Amino acid sequence: MSKKKIVLTGGGTAGHVFPLIEVARELRDDNYSFLYFGSGAQIEKEKLQDKNIQYTKIISGKVRRYFTLESFVLNIIDIFKFIIGTIQAFIILVKTKPELIFSKGGYASLPVIISGALLRIPIFIHESDLKMGLVNRISFMFARQVFLSFPEDAYNIIKSKTFYTGIPLRKEFFSGEIKVVKDQILVMGGSSGAVTLNDKIIEVLPSLAKKYRIIHQTGDFDFKRVKNMADQLSSDVKEKYKPISFSNDIVKLIRESEIIISRSGATTIFECATSSKPLIVIPLPEEVTDHQMINAKYLEKNKMALVFDQRREGNELLNLIEKMSKDKEIYSSNINLLSFPLSAEVIARNIDELLGENLVTQASKIHFIGSMGVSMRQIFEISKSLDKDVSGSDIKLLGHSPKNIRRDLDLVVYSSSITPTSPAYSELAEAKRLNIYSIKRSKFIGELMKGRKSVTVSGMHGKTTITAAISHLLEKAQVDPSYLIGAPDRKGRPSFKFNHTGAIIVEACEYDGSFLDMKSTYGVISNIEEEHMDYFKGGISEIIKSFSQYISNIACGGKIFVNWDDDNVRKLIKLSARTIMSGKIEIVKIGFKQADYQIIDFESCSSAFAIKHNGHKQRIKMNILGQYNVFNLAVAYAVAVNGFGLEAQQVAENLETFVGVARRFEKKYEKNNIVIYDDYAHHPTEIKSLFEMIENKFASKNKVVLYEQHQQERFNRFWQDYLAVFAKSTIDTFIFLPVKKIPGRESEEKIKMRDFVEKLKDIGTQCFFVDDYEKAAKVAASQIRGGSIVITVGATDIYKAGDGLIKLLSSNKSDKLTL
Repeated sequence: MSKKKIVLTGGGTAGHVFPLIEVARELRDDNYSFLYFGSGAQIEKEKLQDKNIQYTKIISGKVRRYFTLESFVLNIIDIFKFIIGTIQAFIILVKTKPELIFSKGGYASLPVIISGALLRIPIFIHESDLKMGLVNRISFMFARQVFLSFPEDAYNIIKSKTFYTGIPLRKEFFSGEIKVVKDQILVMGGSSGAVTLNDKIIEVLPSLAKKYRIIHQTGDFDFKRVKNMADQLSSDVKEKYKPISFSNDIVKLIRESEIIISRSGATTIFECATSSKPLIVIPLPEEVTDHQMINAKYLEKNKMALVFDQRREGNELLNLIEKMSKDKEIYSSNINLLSFPLSAEVIARNIDELLGENLVTQASKIHFIGSMGVSMRQIFEISKSLDKDVSGSDIKLLGHSPKNIRRDLDLVVYSSSITPTSPAYSELAEAKRLNIYSIKRSKFIGELMKGRKSVTVSGMHGKTTITAAISHLLEKAQVDPSYLIGAPDRKGRPSFKFNHTGAIIVEACEYDGSFLDMKSTYGVISNIEEEHMDYFKGGISEIIKSFSQYISNIACGGKIFVNWDDDNVRKLIKLSARTIMSGKIEIVKIGFKQADYQIIDFESCSSAFAIKHNGHKQRIKMNILGQYNVFNLAVAYAVAVNGFGLEAQQVAENLETFVGVARRFEKKYEKNNIVIYDDYAHHPTEIKSLFEMIENKFASKNKVVLYEQHQQERFNRFWQDYLAVFAKSTIDTFIFLPVKKIPGRESEEKIKMRDFVEKLKDIGTQCFFVDDYEKAAKVAASQIRGGSIVITVGATDIYKAGDGLIKLLSSNKSDKLTL
């Protein structure tokens, strides 16, 4: 198998070269070969010559953003250099045909990026600083993925394709013992921009040397001048002072030192963070460049470093050093939060996902077993849009048969509902007999998510509404996401959309471990309780363990948005603490109690609430009802603002236009003071929340509920919980149908619905038991009077009873019936 070619490109500094080399090292195996397109800088040639990476100098110019006659002339010349370099890069890319371009920015990389974009080559970029350089700002438009050094929250950009990865540093920074030399200060100047910093150190050196030993890396450019100045100092000062131009053992120097003084370039910051070093930064002035000042302000705000303005007096620097000496434990601990040992590995993994084996892209002929299911139909249609030769079978179509499995199929995808006792299993068995690769629906979706910024929404309740709301917000912000949701919205927006690039939002069900097949950048856990007990036979402990595995699938540097009011979620986070810490996964807490995004100012009958975050209070109006939907929308708000960098006020305004999801308290009919709703609630917790909302919102109305139980196994386990919910409610009338059984997932009837109804009657609940939807509609009609609310409830086709009732009401055949 021929190796896949990757182009590495950067601007010619150590901050460009070393990270690219580290990522290449992580990828280096029989699958990849590398080409480096650079500026011609000596460091590129030196560091690449022993790495077996082919090197090419790319002609390029730069933009001088200060005006003099000389800069004007040079900018004109460099425009022509850029054009020549772009043609040069284009020709080389056409000849070499790389699969991917990975850029660290810098002017030498821009011709490569532009040429790659024209040739539709996937482009990944990495940004070291908090403010993107000009080249990376241009490259951002063409990039498929953008890797960020600092946590994503620090960047004021829409984050539809960004990934927090830190900076790939040499392995030496993360290994070996740290032996600190007492009272040693390391000063890192480094390049021509260090002249003023070097002068400031010489100025304070007589006072500084009274207590500290100083190692001063001046940079080659300024070494002789600094050494001459130092030679004029007294012998006792010179004894404590060691100037060096450059060190090949900077790792050792950083580790040995108690305090470090340096510019605020990102690479230096992250190198110091690996050893938790107290750091004093002296940023270049904003009139020279503003990226160092922005980095410094971030460090200062988060108590990761002290900041010294080089225009201030030297005594102030001495005061800062003394302050750092006293508070170094705080600053040491905080700056270590930036240490990201897995940086190169995470970037390499993203590249691997995009360029590695992908079952979806490799298969040309695919068969879907159970193709009429909501989620299966989505991926069936997506596969057609990818120009695959697809076929499907379903009990709702022509049924199932082994004959549907052709020998020439590349891939068979099957629904999670298929078991050895279901009719569809004959097709899966035939596929296995013919050695055709077969995967679950969830695995197929996981393949679609590879190499993209992704959100998976999990939890026992609210997944569909949360996923739909997040997708709605991103679409309104013109992020244009892909999404797969359990139902369309009430205005007919489809339940799925698929783009080849960009963010993807997926509803991830926990049943049969499906959500473990989907690795994502961000995860959502809405709640955790006993559900799907035919699969989770070990009870709540097994469920929490499964969610712990789900967290381990969140990308390093990713985020997990959780319901902090949920006791089981809190237990889960405690259980997963090591995974969260080692993967640098941020926990974002949402809830009515103390949380990062705290829900406040909500009353049960209102359609508005507020979210408090970081001292900011954002008012939100709802277009849907229920306290549970307040939480669902709060999660969507947190993901949009915290995860994708959308503006809070705009997110709040766009939430007002979210109409909710089909079959989630969806209004189906309103006439003559009679309103009919349909809701998907099927677990005791969901039904209890639904009833509470109905009772608060429609306290004075006559309330009629038609209910069909989904799955006998669930009913067997929770029937007493159901009984308590129905018995305690103030619903006027209940109409029950037999339990809807699920083929292949059932057990014996431990309790029948007819017996359940009798138990309710015995405690005085007004209820009826009927055999089918038509009878249910007629009984409901008999219970209607002026000012009635009718709700069909269940994860079944119970809505058909509501449709029948609407027909009766519309045809004036709703006279009272005698039972």
